[in-house]
Amino acid sequence: MLIRIQRQLRRNPTLVVLVTLTLWWSVACMIVYSARASSYVGNSDISLDFENEHELFDGRKKEMNREKRSRRETYKQLQKRESNFSMDLPQLYLDTRQVEENEAVSEEQKMETKKSKITENIEDLRQTYTLKQTKQRKKHTLTAKKKKERRLKTKPLDRKRAEIAAPSPTQNTSTATHAKNLSSLRTLVTIVCGTNQRPDEYQRNIFGRQLNQTKTMLKSLVYFSTFTTFRVILVTDTEDTYNQVLQQIEDWPANYRSRLLFERAELWTPPTDADPLLLQRWRPCSWSKLFLLETLPFVDAAVYVDTDILFLAPAEGLWEILDELEPPQALALGPDPLYDRHKHRRYAGTVGLSAGMMVMNFSALRAFRGQHGNFTQTILHYKNSFANHHDQDTLNAFLADHPELLHELGARWNFSPSQCLGGVLPCCTDTGVAVIHGFDATFVRGIEMIFQVIYERLLALPLDTGSASDLLRGLEEQFFRVDRLGLSSTCKKVWGIQDILLKHIHDLAKLEEKEGRGTV
Repeated sequence: MLIRIQRQLRRNPTLVVLVTLTLWWSVACMIVYSARASSYVGNSDISLDFENEHELFDGRKKEMNREKRSRRETYKQLQKRESNFSMDLPQLYLDTRQVEENEAVSEEQKMETKKSKITENIEDLRQTYTLKQTKQRKKHTLTAKKKKERRLKTKPLDRKRAEIAAPSPTQNTSTATHAKNLSSLRTLVTIVCGTNQRPDEYQRNIFGRQLNQTKTMLKSLVYFSTFTTFRVILVTDTEDTYNQVLQQIEDWPANYRSRLLFERAELWTPPTDADPLLLQRWRPCSWSKLFLLETLPFVDAAVYVDTDILFLAPAEGLWEILDELEPPQALALGPDPLYDRHKHRRYAGTVGLSAGMMVMNFSALRAFRGQHGNFTQTILHYKNSFANHHDQDTLNAFLADHPELLHELGARWNFSPSQCLGGVLPCCTDTGVAVIHGFDATFVRGIEMIFQVIYERLLALPLDTGSASDLLRGLEEQFFRVDRLGLSSTCKKVWGIQDILLKHIHDLAKLEEKEGRGTV
């Protein structure tokens, strides 16, 4: 046997090498194994270490099992509490907020100093603001004559309208007067139509909705503002529409109702032969905002708002913007980012302009003379010459060619749902939002519930007993419901949206609490 093996090895030298290497590898492994075994013999410390490792592993496993059981019990309790969640009173939210308050004591202590300073300075800020308003009123009184002379100089001598005849004072059935005591009032203009509206499936033209929106807009105006009196001009299609709007505020407390001095102006639209396609474009009543020069020949300056506008802060700043307009600026409008996203439409400003709220210097607009005539004639030219489906499209195209007339405002004065499409706050982190715009029936269609709950709360707010603390608490609960129940909203995904929308209401609630008028 050995002889045969020797013969094979002589014939195959490669096999000799492999066998040799295998033998050496086996010897080396045996030496190493024997050395390690001899080192463990009698070593009690190493054996104890192995035992300790097994005990530690068993302990960790038991601890992980206890944590799993604890998480399961917590999850079951949370499911039980969620099943008892109430639509009327979000108890889960209240309990969760109480737990967070108890667990976040350290964070509250960090912010306590800052909040206390803000609370202590509220009264000082209010006094400073009151003093500033007093100085501005005195300044306005002293310069009233000079402003009147300047406006008279800017008015053109020839007011004839070529091709389009403006309604004469006898033809315009407006009940407004030129009383001297109205010259110093803040003029607000809105348009309400009850007839001749094209119906659609989105409740845009339901007259009852317009009445509720107008009532809520006026309520938010007097609730948050500090001006003594407002001059409100309602541009309506019929006398009955005007009377129905006044009936909406008959039950208001006298101290709020007396702050609104109402007037009516007759709706003016171009003749049918001058614009045969008017009834086919968007909503005819919406186009009337572009013809306010013809509707209100007795007004020099005003703030126009749609009925789907809500004020969340004092509206005084809008009339201060009128003084900031520098000739030849005549219009101040807020942004509408939808134009920047849809590049096929012409737009003015940085991202496009919204016509839902406009600060208008009528005297400067009357002085405008363009290639196609005065302001009204030029607007009609743009409307009929371009594929502008909305009144806002026409105004954007006009201001794109005449940027000298524009004073662009920030989103604070016209915050719409389209501002949330970017996913980040576009503005107002310090000042808060002053005006929200629920265009396209946003307040009733359920497409943006953050805006809808604000509208519904203000609509139901009692002016005589409703405090800012109650309003703030109700809105916070409604915001939580929108997020918790997964209701439709783009703005709820924007971090900090609640802070900028409710900032002024929060400050007002703090002021009430400091003065002892807030309810517990």
